[in-house]
Amino acid sequence: VVTVNLQDDATFAYSASSYCADDTDPTPIISGTSGGTFSSSIGLVMTNGVIDLDASTAGTYTIKYVTTGNCPDSSTQDVTITGSCSNTPPYFLSLPVTNTYVDSLYTYTIVVNDSNELLSSAISSLNLPSWLTLVDNGNNTATLYGTSTNFGSYSININASDGDTSASQNFVIQVSKNCNNPCYTISGNVTLSNNTNHDSIKIKFYNLATGDTTPDFISFSDNFGNYSVSISPGFYYLIFEKNSYLPFSINQLTVSKDSTISDIILHPGSVIEVCGLVSGIWTSGNIYNVNCNIEVPAGDSLIIESGVLVKFSNNTELVANGKLKINGTSSERVTFTSIENLPAVGDWNNITLNDSDNVLSHFDYEFASNGITLNNSSNSIIDSAVIRNLVANSNGIIAYSSNSLIIQNS
Repeated sequence: VVTVNLQDDATFAYSASSYCADDTDPTPIISGTSGGTFSSSIGLVMTNGVIDLDASTAGTYTIKYVTTGNCPDSSTQDVTITGSCSNTPPYFLSLPVTNTYVDSLYTYTIVVNDSNELLSSAISSLNLPSWLTLVDNGNNTATLYGTSTNFGSYSININASDGDTSASQNFVIQVSKNCNNPCYTISGNVTLSNNTNHDSIKIKFYNLATGDTTPDFISFSDNFGNYSVSISPGFYYLIFEKNSYLPFSINQLTVSKDSTISDIILHPGSVIEVCGLVSGIWTSGNIYNVNCNIEVPAGDSLIIESGVLVKFSNNTELVANGKLKINGTSSERVTFTSIENLPAVGDWNNITLNDSDNVLSHFDYEFASNGITLNNSSNSIIDSAVIRNLVANSNGIIAYSSNSLIIQNS
């Protein structure tokens, strides 16, 4: 007896001959004998003929299907896998240069990348300052260069586009005055509380001798909070600042040699603008800018928590027809001062209390035209006050018709 079996049919096919790495993994369609095995060369990853596209290496592969019947057969199909076909936006590899000096050449080499290898990015910018020029080098790089004859801050926007998608890089170039010989290096460390990245904290140096409202020199911290700047000798007012953090200031820094400033920590907080009627609680960790005369209404109260900084605009004042409570502590005092970067004696008016039972504890009071006036403020307490830098011959604390006052440690 002779048995004649039919030859297996190894016919199979994929839906396409070429796939992108980010396509859906293709499954073979077996139109012949099922139950066979699939194989291919190294670089193609598949399970039972299902190709894992994003796990496979780009290239062309010959996939073989072999049946396992009594009369096995085989067939092949070529499949090509390319890179990602999605047009993802370009992105910037370079970090901007944000500092330069008057009459010094500024240069920033811009480098972008696009995962789509066949697409190149055009690099451009709108509304550049007149002293800057941008040259697109045509190879995903560009050069921004120029020389400024004026100091100041300049906002820059760089755009990279592959024709369908784009990315932007925004930054500010700070042009500082040149240091005139002799020059001294001022360095230090400033960090952000509860943060591990301390870059881009701005340190501004205002010349006390000239009284300019624009800083002569500016420096920025690196990721570790370190900064260094070469400046001319003189006397400077310093501000350390970053968005969402309370600024820190040094009223006078004498520059006559290379020196290192003690470590500084900026704490989270907000700047709150106030004007007119005020009451409630001014909370710790905030700065309150007084933009016009403020008043605590009769029958109401204003509580100022420890560590609050109150800055008064020119000729403004606080009048408390209700009760004022200042809850400073020995370690976190409340400060009443001028809003000016370069404060001067008499910048703002004063504080007047027109109600009883006030408590003012652990506070500093400076650059006003007069001290604290109490009218009908019996049973009030003033403790651990420091009053300084007032107009000559002004009163520190003066009281009218106020009995049982306690003024101590002041």
